[in-house]
Amino acid sequence: MAEFLEISLSSFTRQYTQPTDFGFRSLRFENGACIFLKDNLCVVHEVKPTQCRTWPFWEENLESKATWQSEVVDFCPGASEGNSIDDELILRQVRETESALEEEL
Repeated sequence: MAEFLEISLSSFTRQYTQPTDFGFRSLRFENGACIFLKDNLCVVHEVKPTQCRTWPFWEENLESKATWQSEVVDFCPGASEGNSIDDELILRQVRETESALEEEL
């Protein structure tokens, strides 16, 4: 993403990320939205990380309808709109997320 934005990795890290409780870094949020969301569009769509590409189909979001409502729909009003997603695509995205997390460890 730093390369896409034509800035150094250290500048990107300082400007666009924050530490997590788990020792990783995550993208910053401002006013409840990702720092890269402008006019409801992702400005780094072409290079967004796995976590962004596969959200909201993370295993923890799929635990129950109540979890889906509280973690996805209440957070992202657009989540209940649009086309239905095929079960197989959801499963592929869950696996892609799990694989990416394993690579980080």
